[in-house]
Amino acid sequence: ENSFAERVVAFACVEGILFSGSFCAIYWLKKRGLMPGLTFSNELISRDEGLHAEFACMLYGMLQHKLPEDVAHSIVGAAVEAERCFICEALSCDLIGMN
Repeated sequence: ENSFAERVVAFACVEGILFSGSFCAIYWLKKRGLMPGLTFSNELISRDEGLHAEFACMLYGMLQHKLPEDVAHSIVGAAVEAERCFICEALSCDLIGMN
């Protein structure tokens, strides 16, 4: 079972890293004036996720028993790699203006 500190770091990653590529893809639609309902809800959801990530980081900063740095880096690195793989798979073709 994972420690509370590990869960908080993972929560911060879910809220701050995972789905960021999806938010960017939807923002790409917004820049082109497409799907206004989706892009508006994306703004609200993205803002909410950012607040959750910020909360998780602040909560972690208050913990007495923090993770060893290499463990925290491993959790964050795994989240970044998962998001990278998802985006590369979901957006397999080049889209103009998106990188």
